[in-house]
Amino acid sequence: MTVVQGHMLANALLCPDLKSSKKTYDEVTFFFDMPLLLQFLGLEGPAEKAAIDELINLVQALEGKVACFSHTVEELKSSVSKSAEFIDSPKGKGTIVEEARRAGKDKADLILIAKQAEKLIEDKISIIPTPPYKEKTKQFEIGEEIFEGVLQNEINYHNPKARDYDIKSVRSIYILRSGLHPFSIEKSKAVLVTGNSSFSKAAFEYGKKYEQSQEVSTVITDFSLANTAWLKAPQGAPSLPRKEVLAFAYAALRPSDDFWTAVLNKAEQMQVDGKISARDHQLLRSDYQVQDELMKLTLGDDVALTDESVTKTINRVSDEIKAEEIEKRLSVQSELDHVRSDLTYATEKIDSIKTKIYWDADKVSKREAKLLSILVLFIQVLVAFVGVLKISQNFTYGWILIVASAASGVLRILGTRYDLKITRILINYPSWRRDKIVLKKYKSLGFDFE
Repeated sequence: MTVVQGHMLANALLCPDLKSSKKTYDEVTFFFDMPLLLQFLGLEGPAEKAAIDELINLVQALEGKVACFSHTVEELKSSVSKSAEFIDSPKGKGTIVEEARRAGKDKADLILIAKQAEKLIEDKISIIPTPPYKEKTKQFEIGEEIFEGVLQNEINYHNPKARDYDIKSVRSIYILRSGLHPFSIEKSKAVLVTGNSSFSKAAFEYGKKYEQSQEVSTVITDFSLANTAWLKAPQGAPSLPRKEVLAFAYAALRPSDDFWTAVLNKAEQMQVDGKISARDHQLLRSDYQVQDELMKLTLGDDVALTDESVTKTINRVSDEIKAEEIEKRLSVQSELDHVRSDLTYATEKIDSIKTKIYWDADKVSKREAKLLSILVLFIQVLVAFVGVLKISQNFTYGWILIVASAASGVLRILGTRYDLKITRILINYPSWRRDKIVLKKYKSLGFDFE
C-alpha cells in the first residue's frame, strides 16, 4: 500500500497543473464501461468490488457524477445471461463464471442479476441514454471504421460485439463533448472510464491522430481516475490505495485465458491417455478449488503445468472434498438432532400446558358441580320443609318459599325428563363443564382441541 501511495504522490509532483486544477469534479460525468459495472455488481470478486465502491464514493464526494450508457447496460445483461448458461457446464470459463462458482452462485442467481441490472446499477450509478445519430451532431461523429482499425491493433477481442460496444461508447463521449477540447479532466464534461489500459491507449492515439485532440483523452483508466481523485482528497479516502492494491493482486491471481486453455488441453490429453478419470477431468474443468490450487502450484506458468502437478492438485482437492462432505454430513446430522431436540422440548412444553389446563378445569368443574348439588339439595329440603310445617300466610319471607317451590317444580320436570338427580349432577356436570373450560382456554392459546 505504501508503494501505491508513493506512486500516487509522485504523480502529484509530475503533474504540472495539479495545483491550479479544481478541487471538485462538478463539471464532469464519468461513464463506466461494462467490466467496471461487473465489478460494481460484485461479479469480479470482493476485492475489486470494494475498490470500485471506494472510487465511486470518492468521486461523488468530490461532486463528480458517475454514470453509464444504456448500451453498456445492455452489454452487461447479455454477458451475464450468457455466462449463466455456462455456469454448470465444464466448458464454462471467464471471470463471471469463475467468480460465480467461487461465490456459490448458480444459474438462477445470475439470471436474476441480469433481470434486475438497471435497479442494482441505479443504486449508485446513473444510466444515461446512448446519444442517437442526428444531423445536428453529425459533425461530432467519429470515423468508426478508422477507430475500429486502431482498436484491432491494440486489443485482441474474443467477442466482436465487445469491440462494437467500445466504439459506441467512445463515439458517445465525442457527441457529449460536442467539439470540446478540454485541457483537464475537471473541464472535460464527459469521460469514459475503463480498466483496460490498451483500450485507453487506443482511444488516446485515435484522438491525437484523427481528432486533433491531444489534451484529455475520451478514455482513462480507473486507476488514473483513482489517482487524480485521491490526490484531491487523500484523507477523504485513506483506504483507497490499499483497496486498489488488493484488487490488483486479486486480478493478478486469476488465471489468464492462455493458462486456462493450456489446462483444458492438458486435461483432455491426460484423460485420453488414461492418467485421470472422467470425474477428475470434470473437476479440472469446472471446480474453482482445483483451478485455484493449480494456479498456486504453477504460479500461472504453462511450463509448470505437468502431469505430476495436475495429478497432485486433483488428489489434494479430492481429499479436501471428501473431508468437507464428511464434515457437512456431520453438521447436517447435528442440525437435525438439534431440531429434533427443540421439537421434543416444544412438544413436551405444550403437553405440560395442556395437562395443567385440564386439571385446573377439572378442579373448577368439580367445585361447581358440588355447589350446584348443594343448591339442588337445599331447594328440595326447603320444599319438603314447607310441606311438613304450616307456615303463616303473613310470613315475611314467603316469596322465598314461592320461588323455592317453583324451582322444585322445574327440577322435578327436568329430573323426570333428564334423570336430574344430585348423584347425576356430580357425575355428568364436571365432564361437560371441564370440556367447555378447556375448549375456551385452548382457543385463546391457539391449541387444537381433540
